[in-house]
Amino acid sequence: MTKLYDVTSTLPAYQPDPTTIRVLHVSDIHLNPAAWKIISSLVEQYDVDVIADTGDTMDHGTAAENGFLDAVPDLGAPPTSGSAATTTPPSPSATSSA
Repeated sequence: MTKLYDVTSTLPAYQPDPTTIRVLHVSDIHLNPAAWKIISSLVEQYDVDVIADTGDTMDHGTAAENGFLDAVPDLGAPPTSGSAATTTPPSPSATSSA
């Protein structure tokens, strides 16, 4: 293990191309409230540009579960298509008539 550490500790730090888009893929959250804190931490730590949620955010898709998605806008990166992006209720301003 020491030899592995010695070799890897001398490697240069990864420097991504400035045009790199960082995507965080999440799936199968199933109403786990700890997920939001973990996702938010990963977004900050890795400077994530977009979150790809590919499903199973909820268990049964009932109206009572909709409040679980209230944290999505506060994660620090916009979601793409998937459970959070397609099942988040529209904001009141988007549904009000002018």
